Amino acid sequence: MKHNILVVDDDADDRHSIVSSFKTDNFEVTSVENGEQAFSAIFTQQFTERAFDLLITDVEMPLIGGVELVELLCYEKIWLPTIVVSGSIRPQVREHLTSYENLNFMAKPINEVELLNKVKMLLYRRAHTL
Repeated sequence: MKHNILVVDDDADDRHSIVSSFKTDNFEVTSVENGEQAFSAIFTQQFTERAFDLLITDVEMPLIGGVELVELLCYEKIWLPTIVVSGSIRPQVREHLTSYENLNFMAKPINEVELLNKVKMLLYRRAHTL
């Protein structure tokens, strides 16, 4: 079974780096540049066979940032395991985000092995709690 992952980052190099971490056949990866595009993709695909299993998002982005994206998804009652990535995250933002379930943090630059382990752990948890 393939897992659908959505990667959101306005930096093309960071986005490519994250996407290239998922080279195996077990992952189908979609990438977009900002939270607005991400929300649209998640919302339109949530009840289809291509619904996303996991979200990886940057914090600082134009239009809708990662924090606002997480809040929008919660408001719409779309529960999606999420990894928030950032080169630097303010302590108050991190504290605010820790109130959301299934949310994890990773610092940039991304360590590929650590990312894959975290993704596998979140997908395992999701499969065993649904």
